[in-house]
Amino acid sequence: MKKYSSYELIKNQKSKYGSWTYKFELDNGKIITQENYERNTLVYKSKISYDSINNIKYEIKLYDRNDGYKIDTVTIEQKIYNNKKELIQLLHKDESFTRYSNHDLNGFPQLEEYKNHLIYDKREFKYDSKNNIIEEKIYSKYFDEINNKETDSTQIETITYEYNLNNDIISLNRQFKFPVKFPIIYGGGRSHYENEKFRYVYNNDDLWTKKYWIINERELLIEKRKFYR
Repeated sequence: MKKYSSYELIKNQKSKYGSWTYKFELDNGKIITQENYERNTLVYKSKISYDSINNIKYEIKLYDRNDGYKIDTVTIEQKIYNNKKELIQLLHKDESFTRYSNHDLNGFPQLEEYKNHLIYDKREFKYDSKNNIIEEKIYSKYFDEINNKETDSTQIETITYEYNLNNDIISLNRQFKFPVKFPIIYGGGRSHYENEKFRYVYNNDDLWTKKYWIINERELLIEKRKFYR
């Protein structure tokens, strides 16, 4: 994206719940400002700052529709690295945290653990030669607030991915170690199916401009991108 100064991402354009548009300003390929619109109404704007190795250091919230314009609001996620400059821990603003470990030879973590007061989520990753995740195994345990204890069972989900030559996902498969009825409905997002496929339309720089979701032989346009020089 280094050739471009900005781009737009449009989601759920034909959804009955309304479309979302995300506008990004770029500096040498890195996002430096972001604006989120619900339909045509601005709901969020922020500025992004990076550390010396080009990881996001902090996000300055410039506007949201609940508080209006407040430049002094800063959202910070503290990143901790080891002596090899590998990310090993991420401290979130809500006091939850994510740990990364078992890095491969390219410095990518093969184990990720997330914990807050309600959920423990562990993920194991396998990568291909281009550092794309080809398998993701998710172990989840929940805290039972009613009985005030952690659940005894661990839910295990395995997702495998297939990519095209542009390193974009073209198919995924979900398998569970417990009974599941598909599709799995998620509020505020697309339902999860056992098998999902994707198709893309690209510009001359091999950046996708349209993304289609293929379910049960039905193809739906779910995202569009517009790039500006």
